[in-house]
Amino acid sequence: YELNEDVAAAYLMSTFERGGWRVLYGVRYEDTDFDAVGTRLVVDDVNGDGEAVLVPAPFEKSYDNWLPSLNVRWETGNLVFRGGATMTLARPNFAELSPGGEIELEEDDGETEVSAEIGNPELDPVESTNFDLGVEWYPGGVSVLSAGLFYKDIDNFILIADVADQIDLEDLVGAPVDDAEVIQPINGDNAKLFGVELAAVKQFESGLYLSANGTYVDSEARYPGRDGKDVMPRTPEWVLNGAVGWENRHVSVRLAVTYRDIALLGTEDLEDADFDIFQDEHTQVDLSAKWNITNQWQLAFAATNLTDEPFYSYFGNRSYNSQFEEYGRTYSLGIKYTPFQ
Repeated sequence: YELNEDVAAAYLMSTFERGGWRVLYGVRYEDTDFDAVGTRLVVDDVNGDGEAVLVPAPFEKSYDNWLPSLNVRWETGNLVFRGGATMTLARPNFAELSPGGEIELEEDDGETEVSAEIGNPELDPVESTNFDLGVEWYPGGVSVLSAGLFYKDIDNFILIADVADQIDLEDLVGAPVDDAEVIQPINGDNAKLFGVELAAVKQFESGLYLSANGTYVDSEARYPGRDGKDVMPRTPEWVLNGAVGWENRHVSVRLAVTYRDIALLGTEDLEDADFDIFQDEHTQVDLSAKWNITNQWQLAFAATNLTDEPFYSYFGNRSYNSQFEEYGRTYSLGIKYTPFQ
């Protein structure tokens, strides 16, 4: 297959500053032309007796977007306030747009079964309207406390789904099909996100430093062919990070912990939420250290996933396993030489 994407863009931007105020505002225009050519394999007889014919499968899409933005910053004493209103665009990546993939056909008791994972060159870009508010407090030294609120109204978000009931299977494989599973990225309808962010960093004169941050997201999304509201794909409700470390001119050591809440990965059946696939909550502990032997030589060590946390996903309920993988711990040791220091 072949994909081509041409983007023409222009923007106007201006900045206003007075006293503790700084206002950045402008608008960006983008025009996108996308085209792709894949190859279909058409077989007259699924049993293999017919002649296989390669048929080009062309796709094309054009769209344009106006993306205004406004960002305001106000500083007073050791406080900084921020606010923003923007419209943003995220194009699907080429793997999602690919007019290709893997398709398997099997004959079982006289019935033809298809299993496929394919891209979707007809995906629309993700469009979002965003509002942000934040405040930062610098009490002195190397330390900061910050808090933020954000709201996003998203159209055409992308999810992974089994679309076997929504597409022409005979057009996909070139022959009649009795049963199929076709996994493909598709556009959802609309999603709304409201979130809170908190963060703190403190470094002491002794070299000890502490950091922590957390994000809470309340999301709701509408899926094509499904009544009601669900959560946004790949959007955990809680994400928490914490780190403790110590450093001086020669040595730096850091122990970090990351927690990610349950997140929706995809849907096996758009009409039945019981078959939605969720990634289970995950906690990971990592250790890193650096030693500046001289101004030119540095020794670095890293240990990842110290608690051997597995990857686990499930259908609807934790009792129904979808995927379980153990990666173990990873250790790395390296040396870096910088000749011009």
